[in-house]
Amino acid sequence: CALPIYRRVAEAGFAATDAGRAAMAEMDRIQHRIRDLETGLAARPSGNLAELRLKIALLSLDGQLRPEFEAGVLADAMRLLAAREKG
Repeated sequence: CALPIYRRVAEAGFAATDAGRAAMAEMDRIQHRIRDLETGLAARPSGNLAELRLKIALLSLDGQLRPEFEAGVLADAMRLLAAREKG
């Protein structure tokens, strides 16, 4: 969560100006947009191994799949594995 960043920004007085508040509002808007994109990506089934790898890379933080996406990615991988085993 980016809350510690907002706290540090506020403590530095960045939010004391109109420009600072506008910048914080834009950062918040961008953060929500990223969250929406991630949620949409997580909900979309991967069509092949390359898409699954890309999904894992995009939903990871510092090379570790984020916990909120683990179950969905695992289900996606198991679905692809079952399809591959079928033929």
